[in-house]
Amino acid sequence: MATVNFINRKKSQTRAGMKFVLKYTQREDKTLFEGMKLVSGVNCSPQSVYEEFMNTKLLYGKDSQRMYYHFVQSFPPNENIAPQTAHEIALKLAEHYKEFEILVSTHMDCDHIHSHFIINSVSFETGKKLHQAASAIQELRQKSDALCLEYGLSVCQSKEQRTKPLTAGEYHTAVRGGSWKMRLINTIDECMRYATSKEIFVQMMESEGYAVKWTDTRKNITYTTPDGKRCRDDRLHESKYLKERMELELRIRQEIIAGRTQTAEQTNAAGRAAATADAQSLSPDTAGLGRTVRDFDFLTGEDENTAAAKPQSADTHQRPADQVGIGASEQEPLSDTADLITGWEQERAFLFSTEASASISDMDSHSLDFAGIGSSVVQLGRAVERLESPVPVTDATTKPQLPAGKKKKLAVGQKEDDHSGHDFEMKM
Repeated sequence: MATVNFINRKKSQTRAGMKFVLKYTQREDKTLFEGMKLVSGVNCSPQSVYEEFMNTKLLYGKDSQRMYYHFVQSFPPNENIAPQTAHEIALKLAEHYKEFEILVSTHMDCDHIHSHFIINSVSFETGKKLHQAASAIQELRQKSDALCLEYGLSVCQSKEQRTKPLTAGEYHTAVRGGSWKMRLINTIDECMRYATSKEIFVQMMESEGYAVKWTDTRKNITYTTPDGKRCRDDRLHESKYLKERMELELRIRQEIIAGRTQTAEQTNAAGRAAATADAQSLSPDTAGLGRTVRDFDFLTGEDENTAAAKPQSADTHQRPADQVGIGASEQEPLSDTADLITGWEQERAFLFSTEASASISDMDSHSLDFAGIGSSVVQLGRAVERLESPVPVTDATTKPQLPAGKKKKLAVGQKEDDHSGHDFEMKM
């Protein structure tokens, strides 16, 4: 997480003070790495930077009061970044001041890599002086974060409209990792990687020890930390945490889930139609079973009258408003969610990725696979059909049948069936 901090020393805003800081930030013992000095001039040369600064000032007659601006971009000690990469990022950040001369020096003499920026207070193109308002500093920090993201590094949160910017104390506390507000933000981010509704989000936050007050009548979402600190959504420094953004994001997720459910129902309907076709092809002797195959409702515990009373289609978009966390009694389905920017796109991509698909599928675990049921019933019908010819029952009263084409052997002189119709009785 690279941080940007301005150094304001009013006593050094003189020619001698500017010359000293320009010379100090270029020291070899601080900037030399593998035989290369990580010092660069933007719109100027490092070797003659002081002279060029002064020439611009004298050209426009502005060589008094503020002489330069000085800020530092620092990376934490645990950030895995090469000095050359840090210097490259610094040069790109310096492009934020296109009309000014800047000296950029990257230092490696302490436990964290950092770059110094010395900016001439007078523009070499327009002759106007640079004025750094609080909003301009926030914009610079946002650009620093964007560059860190581009290089795959950690970032400090950005600030947008309608949110309270970080104070200097909060900013430095966040850098040290001791900010309770930063922990709250990280917890919200983690829960939004898995939440599909307002209720699920609130439950996940409560499981982490945070209380969430999110109602339809209140303008803001209010969080209470495990140790009792309270914070509104507009104090979290980024607009994606605002109530309307959170509700929009959760509604988009519900629309995606509804779309997937509809696709699954269409697939099951296709399997059901195929199963019905197989059932209709059964023999007349299995017509009763075939009729049962064509009517799957009895498998779900419904009779024919109940099945007939069921609506033929259901609107998957009509669901309770509180389920999607919108707060209105009825909500129209979003026609196209592709162009809606909520700030939660990265978390949404993770939620619907392969890694998180199991947790989403659990939401619909109660649904029946009619295609699978149909296939099983059809197989049962065909098995019964194979039992069409009854198997004879053999017991002690059953006369064994001779194989076809064979006759019982007769003794010499014995006639066939000569004993038929006679009763024999033994007498003593």
